[in-house]
Amino acid sequence: MEKNDFNEATKCYNTAMDCYKRANATNHPFMASLYHGIARTQCAQKQYTNALNNYQRSLDIQKQHLTSNHPDMATNLIGIGDVYRIV
Repeated sequence: MEKNDFNEATKCYNTAMDCYKRANATNHPFMASLYHGIARTQCAQKQYTNALNNYQRSLDIQKQHLTSNHPDMATNLIGIGDVYRIV
């Protein structure tokens, strides 16, 4: 196993996402975690536009399931802020 294997990480995230999509659970709360993980991987690869889109997807799903002051919402907002800070 190689550290920072972004291709393998992305493959795992996409496989998990496909499982949820096949189960017609595209707005399941766990999908927010998947989008967040993909966004973090994309940030590490300097794919900032894609990362920003996936942080936003994650946040949109969280807004459907969580209260506005839930700590998990903050993680995506921090990620979005980091992208804006970097670019």
